[in-house]
Amino acid sequence: MAHPRTYEWPHPVSEILNALLGAGLRIERVDEGRTLPWLFSRRMVEVPGGYAWPEPERDLVPCTFTVVARRDDG
Repeated sequence: MAHPRTYEWPHPVSEILNALLGAGLRIERVDEGRTLPWLFSRRMVEVPGGYAWPEPERDLVPCTFTVVARRDDG
């Protein structure tokens, strides 16, 4: 049985990055992930390493965003 709950992230990436900058952090890296370890949508297809959007959407819609930020201690 599929779980009926869905999740949404109502914050644009720009809002998140600007909040980090506003908190005095230095953004070192931002990456977009192409796979998830779980099936987020029935439209996703199984690929090595998890699940991804079908082609040709795979390079247009990232599955995850990773941000590395540090506070300067100087």
